[in-house]
Amino acid sequence: PKDAINKFVLAEGSSGDSKQSMQYVEQSATIFAIGDWMPETEELNLLHPVYTTTEAVKQMGSLAGSIIDSYYRDTLSNGAGHVNDLTGTLITAAGFSAALESMYVGLMLSGAQPVSAVMSSHPNYGTTPVNSKYIAIVHPVAASSLKTGNSDFIPIENYAAGVTPLDNEVGMIGEYRIIQNPNAMLTYVSAGNYSAEVICLGADHSAHIALRGKGRNEVIFHGLGSAGISDPLNRKATVGWKSWLGAKTLYPERLGKITIDVAFA
Repeated sequence: PKDAINKFVLAEGSSGDSKQSMQYVEQSATIFAIGDWMPETEELNLLHPVYTTTEAVKQMGSLAGSIIDSYYRDTLSNGAGHVNDLTGTLITAAGFSAALESMYVGLMLSGAQPVSAVMSSHPNYGTTPVNSKYIAIVHPVAASSLKTGNSDFIPIENYAAGVTPLDNEVGMIGEYRIIQNPNAMLTYVSAGNYSAEVICLGADHSAHIALRGKGRNEVIFHGLGSAGISDPLNRKATVGWKSWLGAKTLYPERLGKITIDVAFA
């Protein structure tokens, strides 16, 4: 309200009365284990040298990362407090840019914090300064449509000198830096037509729940001869992964989700 600052003015020689108090809110989340494994046989190694132990471990590690990433993707998608369904509107249309702007206002008023420090332009290279902004996460198919068809999209190549790109950043629209992620939601509708989810966020919206003594991801390998009495000739090995997952959306009002159509041939 107008002139509300007056109640915080301290009287001369006094610290005044307390105006605030700490609010303690208990949060809980379910923590569970996920994983997968596969056998690797002596025959496989002999007949197909490409399937080496090193390659098997790499494949399992990549699989684990993809599945864990999908879990946190779903946490963001299901926890979004701002939801805008623009089914029937293409991501290249002005309506999508307007929806991003509206989502920006909602996130800002909900206390979501931007993700980068203010950067300024440089006269020798690039013309677009990259200020503190929110993040919009899209599938590469949606990112491709933005690059080629949305007039509001500014590609990363046009950023001013001195700007440090975020991982997988492709450009920006308005108050958002656009990040492409193959695990972002993309649903097939018909030939050349898809439905995409765009996750909009700032900082401090969710929390990862760590389990003491457990790593976020473990890749486990047991060499030939590790199958006990069922492996009398030491002809079996196993490779797998295990992860303990737990997350909580702390502030749904600091997360947004836009469902939009994408045309991609």
